[in-house]
Amino acid sequence: MLKKISRFTISVVILIPILTCLNASSIPYQDLEDPLTFGELHTMEKFVYWANRDEHIYYTMKHRLKHLQKEVELIEQYLKDYEESSLKAIQNAIKPLETSEERGKIIGSSAVLSHLMTHRYVFMVDKLRKLLSSKEYQDSQEYVESVLDLMKEGEENFKFYDYKWPNDDDLFMSYTAILHMQEIYGFTARQFYKGLTIETSFGGVLKASHCASIGQAALSREYYYMAIEWLEFVLELLNEDETDDSISIKEVDAMLDNAIQVHNDVVELDKNMTYQQIFNTYANFTYRGQPATERKNNGRRVHYARKAKTYGNGSDSEANNLALCSGEEFQPMEIRSKMKCFFERKLHPYFILNPVKVEQLSEYPYIVQMYDVLNSKDIEEHYEVRRPFMQLAGVVGITDVRLLTKYRTSASGSLPKNPFTDRIHKKSEMLTGLTLETDSEGLQVGEYTYGRYFGPHKDPLNNSKLVDNIAGERLATLLYYLHEPEIGGFTPFTEVGIAVKPLKGSAVFWFNMYRNGTAREDITHSACPVVHGHKIGNVETLKWKQTLLTRL
Repeated sequence: MLKKISRFTISVVILIPILTCLNASSIPYQDLEDPLTFGELHTMEKFVYWANRDEHIYYTMKHRLKHLQKEVELIEQYLKDYEESSLKAIQNAIKPLETSEERGKIIGSSAVLSHLMTHRYVFMVDKLRKLLSSKEYQDSQEYVESVLDLMKEGEENFKFYDYKWPNDDDLFMSYTAILHMQEIYGFTARQFYKGLTIETSFGGVLKASHCASIGQAALSREYYYMAIEWLEFVLELLNEDETDDSISIKEVDAMLDNAIQVHNDVVELDKNMTYQQIFNTYANFTYRGQPATERKNNGRRVHYARKAKTYGNGSDSEANNLALCSGEEFQPMEIRSKMKCFFERKLHPYFILNPVKVEQLSEYPYIVQMYDVLNSKDIEEHYEVRRPFMQLAGVVGITDVRLLTKYRTSASGSLPKNPFTDRIHKKSEMLTGLTLETDSEGLQVGEYTYGRYFGPHKDPLNNSKLVDNIAGERLATLLYYLHEPEIGGFTPFTEVGIAVKPLKGSAVFWFNMYRNGTAREDITHSACPVVHGHKIGNVETLKWKQTLLTRL
C-alpha cells in the first residue's frame, strides 16, 4: 500500500495529532500558534535547569547555615546579656530617659552595668565582628547574593528561553502526572511513597503530608477511589512512623471522611453517573476500614481494561488504551503471524546501498516501524532548534487548563522553517516515497516527561472549518521518535491491539484515510504516560486535499 500511494504528490505538515476521541467523542486540539502558558516544568530541559539551580541553592544554604548557626548563637547570647543588664536598667530608671545621652549616662555611672557592657564588647561583640568580617563569612554572603539573584532571575524570566520560577501550576501538573500513572499503570500509593529506584538506589520518600496532598488532589480531579486509597495510606504511615509529624491524624481523619462521603454520594447517582464517574469509583458504597477484598475495584480501570479489551472497529478505545499501556497486547495471533521484517530499497535510490530496516506491525490498517532513520546529527540539532518553543499543548474549545489536562498533558512547540526542518521534510520524502511540498502548518514537536500523556485520538480533523484552514485533511502520519524513555511512553493503536515502543531514531508510518478520502475508524492511537525518563517526537501528517487538487 505504501508503494501504491507514493505516485501521488502530497503536501506535508509536521505537528502533533490534534484530534482526540475520549469517551466516544471527538475533541480537536487547538492551533498551537497560541501557546498555553500554564506552569513551567513541561520539558526535561526545564527539569534539568531547575534541578541544577536547586542543587546550587542547597550547597549555598548549607554553607551559609554553618556560619548562620554561629551567628545566631552569638546574637542570642548578646541579646540576652544586654536585656538582662543595660535594657533592664534603662526600663527601670526612676526618671524617664528621653535621650540617648541620658540612657548612656545610666550605664556609664554604674560599675556593674559598665563592666557588663565592656564584657559584652570583648567576648560577644568582638566575636560577632570577627565572624561577620571573616573571608568565609563574606564568601557565604556572596553565595547568598547569588541565590537572591537567581530568585530574581526566576521572577523576571530569561527573555529568550522564558524560564519562569516553578509555581502552583507546576505542582498541579505533578499531581496530575502521578494520578495518571496510578490510573493507567496501577501503581499503589505505597509504591509512590518509596519512589521508583531507577538509575539510583534511592528514589525519594514522600512524607505523610505529601501523600495527603496527593489524596486531596485526586479528590479534586474526581479520582474518588484514588483519594480514599491515598488518605488511608497516610493513616498507615502515621501509625508506622511516629516521627513523621508533617500532618496530624486528626487532619487526615477529616480528609478521609470527606472523601468517603463524596465517593458514596457519587455512587448513589447510580444510573445517572457519568462515564468517568463509573470508572473512578468502587462498584458499591465504601466505609472506613473496609477490607480491600470486599471492595469491587470498579475504580481500578486497568483491571477493567485487561478484561474488556476487544480487537477491531467499535471497540472501547479507553479500555483498549489502558490495556495496551499496561502491557496487554491483543492483536490476534493469526494476524500477527503474517507480519514481517524487511529491507526497503525501492522508495529512493539512496536506499539501494543503504536500505531501511522496516517492521510491519499491521496490514489493515497499514502500520510499519522503520529503524535508524534519524542519525545523531538530526537529533542533536533538533534539541537546539526546539528549545525556545515548548509549551503545554492545547485543545480547541477548551480554555480551562485543568479540564484540558484530563485529555492531554504533553508539551508541544511550533518551529519556524529552517535548514533543519527542510532536512526532515526531505528525509520524510525518502522514507514515504511521497513528494512533499514545502508549505505546512509548521514543524510541531511533542515532549513527554514523567506522567505526561496524550489520550486516544485520530489525526483527521473531521471539521470542515479546520480542514479549510490548513488546506487539507490528514491522509497519513509519519511519527519520529527522537528520544526514548527508560520506562513507559508507548504508542498504542487501540483497534489494532498493538503498542509501539518509542525507540530512539525510529519512525512509525500509517494511513489515516482510505483512497476514496474517507477517514479510517480503525486508526485511533495515543501516547502512554512516561514512567521514567522522557520522550520526544515529531509528526509529519500528509494532507489529502492537496493530493486531490494535484490529481485534478
